[in-house]
Amino acid sequence: MFKVFGNLKISIKLVSVVIFVALFIAAVGFLGMNDMNKINNRAMLLHDHNLKTIEDINSLKENYLEIKIALLQITYEAGQDSDKNEKNIKQINDLTKKNEELFVKIKEANGSIRVAKSKEDGEKDKNTIEKIDSSAKEYLDDSMKIVNFVGVGDYKSAISEIAKISEVSETLIQELGVLNNAAIEDSDRIYVANNDTYTNSKLIIVVTVLGFICSIALGLLTAISISRELKKVVDFAGYLGSGDLTKDIDINSKDEVGELAKALNKAKENMQLLISEIINSSSNISATSEELSATSEEVSAKMDMINQATEQITKGIHDLSATTSQVNASTENYCCNRCSN
Repeated sequence: MFKVFGNLKISIKLVSVVIFVALFIAAVGFLGMNDMNKINNRAMLLHDHNLKTIEDINSLKENYLEIKIALLQITYEAGQDSDKNEKNIKQINDLTKKNEELFVKIKEANGSIRVAKSKEDGEKDKNTIEKIDSSAKEYLDDSMKIVNFVGVGDYKSAISEIAKISEVSETLIQELGVLNNAAIEDSDRIYVANNDTYTNSKLIIVVTVLGFICSIALGLLTAISISRELKKVVDFAGYLGSGDLTKDIDINSKDEVGELAKALNKAKENMQLLISEIINSSSNISATSEELSATSEEVSAKMDMINQATEQITKGIHDLSATTSQVNASTENYCCNRCSN
C-alpha cells in the first residue's frame, strides 16, 4: 500500500491528504449533528408532549376536584344565598370548559407520541384515552344533573348524584393517573434513549482520535516521501557540481521526483558519453599533431637540402658566368688580333 501511495503523483498525494481530512471532518460533523438532532427531537417531544401532558393531566385533576368541591358546596350548604350558588355554578361551567380544552390537548399530544410507540403500548394509551373521555362525559352529565337538582331545590336527588359522581370521579382520576404514568414512562424512555445517544456519541471521540492519527500519519508519510526523494536529488546535484559523475539517484518511484531522477540520471550518462567522446577526440588530435610535427621536421630537412642545392647551383652559375666572361674576353681579343693582321 505504501509503495502504491509512493508511486502516486505529488499533486495526487496532496489532494488525497486534503480529501481524507475533509471527509473525516464531514463524517465527524455529520455524526455529531445527527446525534444532536436526535437528542433535540426527543427533547422537544419530551417537553411538548410528555411534560406538557403531565402538566395538563395534573391541571385536569385539580379542575375536577374543584368542580367536585363546588358541587358539594351547592348541594350540602342548603339555604345559602343565590349569589354564592350562581358563583359556584359559574365556576363549575368555567372549569368544565377548561377541562374540555385540556382534554383535547392531551388527546392530540398522546396521538402524536403514540406514533413512536409500539403497537401494544399505543393501544393501551388509546384505550385509556377512551375511558377518560367516557368518564369525563359521564362526570359532566352528572354535574349538570346536580346543578339542575339544586336549581329546583331537590337536594335529596342532588346528594344521590353526588355519591354517583364520586365513583365516576374516582374512575376518572384513576385513568388520568394511568395516562400520567404512561407519560412519565415515555419521559423515562426518552431520557434513556438520549443517554444512549450521548454514550454512543462518545464514539465520535474515538473516531476523531483515529482520524487525527491517520491524518498525521498520512501527512508525515507524504512529507517524508517527498523530502527523502528531494534530498537524494540535492545530494546528486552536489556530486555533479563537484565533478563526480559516478553517482546515481536511487529513486524508483513514479511520481514527479522519480521522473526528475530518471531525467537527471540520463543527463549524467549523456555527460559521461560526451566527456568520453571528447577524451577520444583529444587523443586523436594529439596523434595527428605528432604526425604533423614529424612531417614538418621532414619537410624542414628537405628544405635545408633544397637550400644547399640551390646555393650550389647559384655558385655554379657564378662560376659559369665568370667562365663565360673569360671566354667572351678571349673571343674579343682573338677578333681584335685578326683584325689587326
